[in-house]
Amino acid sequence: MSDLRTPPKGSAVTPQLPVVVNNAPNTYVVKKRSTYDPSYYGNLHPFLYPGEREDMGIETDYDVIVVGAGIAGLTAASALQQEGLNDEVGGRILSSQFGQGSVELGAQWLVGAESNPLSSLATVYKSPRAEFTRSMNRGFAGGDSDDAEIAGSSSASPSTVLASKFWKQLITIKNNTSDESLGTSVQQVADYIGSNKAGKESSAFAKQLSSPLTRQSIAGAPLNDLSAAFYAEDAELTGVSAISLGNFSLIPSGIASRINRTMISAVTLSAPVTSISIADFNATVQIQNGNTYSAQYVVSTVPLGVLKENVINFSPPLPNVTLGAISRLGVGTVNPVHLLFDAPFWDPPAETLTISQSTAGGWADFLSMYTFSGEAVLVALPGADTSAWIEQELDDTVVAAAAMDALRQRYGNKVPLNPTASIVTRWGLNPYARGSHSYYAVGSTPGDRATLAEPVGGTLLLAGEAYNTVHPSSLHGAYYSGMAQAARIVAAMKFPEEDGDGVCMEQCYGSTDVEFPANRYHN
Repeated sequence: MSDLRTPPKGSAVTPQLPVVVNNAPNTYVVKKRSTYDPSYYGNLHPFLYPGEREDMGIETDYDVIVVGAGIAGLTAASALQQEGLNDEVGGRILSSQFGQGSVELGAQWLVGAESNPLSSLATVYKSPRAEFTRSMNRGFAGGDSDDAEIAGSSSASPSTVLASKFWKQLITIKNNTSDESLGTSVQQVADYIGSNKAGKESSAFAKQLSSPLTRQSIAGAPLNDLSAAFYAEDAELTGVSAISLGNFSLIPSGIASRINRTMISAVTLSAPVTSISIADFNATVQIQNGNTYSAQYVVSTVPLGVLKENVINFSPPLPNVTLGAISRLGVGTVNPVHLLFDAPFWDPPAETLTISQSTAGGWADFLSMYTFSGEAVLVALPGADTSAWIEQELDDTVVAAAAMDALRQRYGNKVPLNPTASIVTRWGLNPYARGSHSYYAVGSTPGDRATLAEPVGGTLLLAGEAYNTVHPSSLHGAYYSGMAQAARIVAAMKFPEEDGDGVCMEQCYGSTDVEFPANRYHN
């Protein structure tokens, strides 16, 4: 059995280089290697051809079954189909008609559009997007003079100088602690800035850092749940980010259409998987109606939130190290609320609206789509606590009214009594998502993500944003993860005695020079 993470014979073991993490401009953090290594290194069994399967008494319906039809699943299926394997159909990408156009209820951003692999797919499948720079941010004070000092009218950052000091001090705290909550670290930074720099602006910035809303508005989770050591642990993509102007779902549907539909697929739409049984050389997937399908390999792209809910029964159970990684990582929930109006009542050039945190009531940030699409649409981006409340308050009109009340703190009577239309999202209640994206909870490390990316039992692979150590919690991270796991299977088929991880580095991670956070090779 070939270990896909062992270097080819005669090659030197790749040394572990310092890991560069861009937490802030010109900030580089070197982490200990042990925090990036998976708990174990798994193998995929060598691909068995028909004669071999017959000799071993193994029957399979398919070569590969891909569970889940989001970006990770469709990417893996498409890559495998191009290698002669087969599949069928998008995940946390969800477009909806709204007003005269379309809006995104889930994933909406192309971070670092210049180097993001999904940018080219958006072009191919004619999914419109616009550059997003935050150069036209409007910060609004709601009667608090301290907030007014830092709200600003043209800068997305309260103060370049203070922000620089914030990052510098936070990195110092991160490097001097094994792990603690980001909430604790932010409070320490606020105390440091407040006590070491006199001036009204400094005091206001320190106050905002320690405000309840700031402490629960990152990653869809309370700051006290986020790991200070790893909360911003990802590799930056180059270029200005882009925002979808609707029809983002053209990307997954386009990928799906590219897959050869003349072949019968192993798992079809509207067929939730209830169990996955893993054997040495094959696996069996059972769906809700009782039907079962078998294959040599299974790529499960169900989100981390679904795994946490134990919706799928694995037999035998997943390894304890895998279950530990699942439990330690967190799942955040951001529930955007879309509000449609007949005409904008706000300053139309603004890309984002920021209302004073002392009066917003959990609704401080709004995204104006008018700048990009000409539609008078505001997207409310609530913090973690408000997103949790939305999932308990099931009356959409009550939720929309709460967002409107926040807008009235700034605009008063300019705000209509009700929006023309509204859409409320509840990703935590979506049975196929159970949250918006993963995050590093206190006590978790990149090694947990690396562990989840390792093969289980020789036949099972997990793929998705939560299992990507380089680009976690992102759409492109899901894409890269799907490509990487597809490459493992292709390697098991075509190169059983070679380094599987070395196959299609450019294709799977965006660069042949990528430095893996987890040590790629081992002795």
